[in-house]
This record gives sequence, C-alpha cells and structure tokens, in this order.
Amino acid sequence: QGVPRPTAGMLLFSGALGVFIGIGAAYSLRFTGVTAGVATIILGQLVVSTIVDSIGWGGLERIPLTPQRILGLLVMALGVYLLLPRK
Repeated sequence: QGVPRPTAGMLLFSGALGVFIGIGAAYSLRFTGVTAGVATIILGQLVVSTIVDSIGWGGLERIPLTPQRILGLLVMALGVYLLLPRK
C-alpha cells in the first residue's frame, strides 16, 4: 500500500524545506551569533504556527488571533531585535 499520495507530497516538501532551513541557519549564524539565530528561528516558528492556528489548516479547529497572542509575538520580536549584533 504505502503512504497516500498527498501525504507523500507533504513529506517531500517538508523535508526539502527542512534542508533549506538547516542550510540557511548554518550560513546565517556566523553573522548573527548562535543566540540571536536560534531566537530568530523560534520567532519564525511562532509566527507560522500562529498563522496556521488562526486559519485552521490541518483540519483542526481555528484558534482566534487574540491581542495576547499578537503581544507575545511582538515581545518575542523585540527580544530578537535586542539580541542582534550592533555594527
């Protein structure tokens, strides 16, 4: 039987995306530093998960976008900004 065709496509896409994220992180960490780089990756994951939750992708219930969630993203973005090296 194997894996259903839509699932196989999603697995291939996510695997390729993971490779590109890994290469991008390895390349960019030498410019930003490990702490700022990891914080940026976490912020990106939070932003994408907030979008996915609010749209309801994956067949799950939609989680509304509240002011608290937006404030949390802004606080995290401020933290990443403060971690970035100054020139």
